[in-house]
Amino acid sequence: MGYWNHRIICRKDKKSKVKTYQIHEVYYSKKGIIESWTEDPVIPYGNTKKELKKELKYFQSALKYPILTEKKKGKKLILVEL
Repeated sequence: MGYWNHRIICRKDKKSKVKTYQIHEVYYSKKGIIESWTEDPVIPYGNTKKELKKELKYFQSALKYPILTEKKKGKKLILVEL
């Protein structure tokens, strides 16, 4: 794998049809193609207040990228921009 970052993923509940926006870690190939992402959203944490503040900045950086959503492509689940 090449790198990862935090991204916003929009998911729609199948039963209630309610959309939620959550932050996930998204992993890319060296060529910048999405390879995988965390199944569950991530939460900010730190062992110190300073570490938590830094983590929150990473979360805020997700806001500058397009929102992603999961889509089935054949039998595979992929992420695409909304």
